[in-house]
Amino acid sequence: MDFFVTIGVKLIISFFGLWIITFTTGRKTLSQLTPLDFLTSLVLSEIVGNTLYDDEVTIWQLLFALALWCALAYFFEKATTHFVKFGYMAEGRTVLLVDKGQVNQELLEIMI
Repeated sequence: MDFFVTIGVKLIISFFGLWIITFTTGRKTLSQLTPLDFLTSLVLSEIVGNTLYDDEVTIWQLLFALALWCALAYFFEKATTHFVKFGYMAEGRTVLLVDKGQVNQELLEIMI
Protein backbone atom coordinates (compact mmCIF):
# COMPACT_ATOMS: atom_id res chain seq x y z
CA MET A 1 0.00 0.00 0.00
CA ASP A 2 2.88 2.35 0.81
CA PHE A 3 4.19 1.87 -2.75
CA PHE A 4 0.95 3.19 -4.30
CA VAL A 5 0.79 6.14 -1.94
CA THR A 6 4.37 7.13 -2.75
CA ILE A 7 3.78 6.91 -6.50
CA GLY A 8 0.51 8.80 -6.16
CA VAL A 9 2.12 11.63 -4.21
CA LYS A 10 5.04 11.80 -6.65
CA LEU A 11 2.62 11.95 -9.59
CA ILE A 12 0.57 14.73 -8.01
CA ILE A 13 3.69 16.74 -7.19
CA SER A 14 5.05 16.18 -10.70
CA PHE A 15 1.80 17.21 -12.35
CA PHE A 16 1.57 20.49 -10.45
CA GLY A 17 5.31 21.07 -10.78
CA LEU A 18 5.13 20.75 -14.56
CA TRP A 19 2.05 22.97 -14.63
CA ILE A 20 3.87 25.65 -12.61
CA ILE A 21 6.87 25.50 -14.93
CA THR A 22 4.64 25.88 -17.98
CA PHE A 23 2.78 28.74 -16.30
CA THR A 24 5.94 30.62 -15.28
CA THR A 25 7.50 30.42 -18.73
CA GLY A 26 4.31 31.85 -20.22
CA ARG A 27 3.92 29.35 -23.05
CA LYS A 28 0.33 28.85 -24.11
CA THR A 29 0.55 27.10 -27.49
CA LEU A 30 2.97 24.80 -29.27
CA SER A 31 3.81 27.55 -31.76
CA GLN A 32 5.35 29.57 -28.91
CA LEU A 33 7.79 26.81 -27.98
CA THR A 34 11.46 27.27 -28.68
CA PRO A 35 14.00 24.45 -29.12
CA LEU A 36 15.09 25.09 -25.53
CA ASP A 37 11.50 24.61 -24.33
CA PHE A 38 11.38 21.29 -26.15
CA LEU A 39 14.61 20.14 -24.52
CA THR A 40 13.36 21.35 -21.14
CA SER A 41 10.23 19.24 -21.51
CA LEU A 42 12.35 16.20 -22.38
CA VAL A 43 14.54 16.68 -19.31
CA LEU A 44 11.51 17.21 -17.09
CA SER A 45 9.92 14.03 -18.39
CA GLU A 46 13.13 12.15 -17.55
CA ILE A 47 13.25 13.67 -14.06
CA VAL A 48 9.65 12.72 -13.36
CA GLY A 49 9.85 9.31 -15.02
CA ASN A 50 13.01 8.30 -13.23
CA THR A 51 11.84 9.43 -9.82
CA LEU A 52 8.44 7.74 -9.99
CA TYR A 53 9.65 4.18 -9.79
CA ASP A 54 12.93 4.66 -7.96
CA ASP A 55 12.36 3.91 -4.29
CA GLU A 56 15.60 5.63 -3.29
CA VAL A 57 14.44 9.00 -4.62
CA THR A 58 12.38 10.82 -2.03
CA ILE A 59 9.58 13.28 -2.58
CA TRP A 60 11.85 16.06 -1.31
CA GLN A 61 14.45 15.20 -3.92
CA LEU A 62 11.77 15.32 -6.60
CA LEU A 63 10.61 18.72 -5.33
CA PHE A 64 14.18 19.99 -5.29
CA ALA A 65 14.83 18.78 -8.86
CA LEU A 66 11.61 20.36 -10.16
CA ALA A 67 12.23 23.63 -8.33
CA LEU A 68 15.82 23.87 -9.51
CA TRP A 69 14.92 23.10 -13.12
CA CYS A 70 12.03 25.58 -12.98
CA ALA A 71 14.35 28.29 -11.64
CA LEU A 72 16.95 27.59 -14.32
CA ALA A 73 14.34 27.68 -17.10
CA TYR A 74 12.78 30.87 -15.71
CA PHE A 75 16.06 32.77 -15.36
CA PHE A 76 17.29 31.61 -18.75
CA GLU A 77 14.01 32.77 -20.29
CA LYS A 78 14.36 36.17 -18.63
CA ALA A 79 18.00 36.45 -19.73
CA THR A 80 17.13 35.71 -23.35
CA THR A 81 14.41 38.38 -23.38
CA HIS A 82 16.42 40.98 -21.45
CA PHE A 83 19.71 40.57 -23.33
CA VAL A 84 18.71 40.50 -26.99
CA LYS A 85 22.09 39.42 -28.35
CA PHE A 86 22.19 36.55 -25.87
CA GLY A 87 18.67 35.59 -26.97
CA TYR A 88 19.73 35.48 -30.61
CA MET A 89 22.70 33.32 -29.70
CA ALA A 90 20.72 30.97 -27.45
CA GLU A 91 17.46 30.65 -29.37
CA GLY A 92 18.24 31.94 -32.84
CA ARG A 93 16.24 34.52 -34.69
CA THR A 94 13.68 34.55 -37.44
CA VAL A 95 14.86 35.53 -40.89
CA LEU A 96 12.98 35.88 -44.16
CA LEU A 97 14.49 33.91 -47.00
CA VAL A 98 11.90 35.31 -49.39
CA ASP A 99 10.94 38.94 -48.77
CA LYS A 100 8.43 40.70 -51.03
CA GLY A 101 8.92 38.07 -53.72
CA GLN A 102 12.72 38.40 -53.74
CA VAL A 103 15.03 35.62 -52.57
CA ASN A 104 17.62 36.83 -50.07
CA GLN A 105 20.76 35.26 -51.55
CA GLU A 106 23.04 36.33 -48.67
CA LEU A 107 20.99 34.46 -46.08
CA LEU A 108 20.63 31.51 -48.39
CA GLU A 109 24.41 31.25 -48.77
CA ILE A 110 24.92 31.51 -45.00
CA MET A 111 22.50 28.65 -44.37
CA ILE A 112 24.23 26.35 -46.87
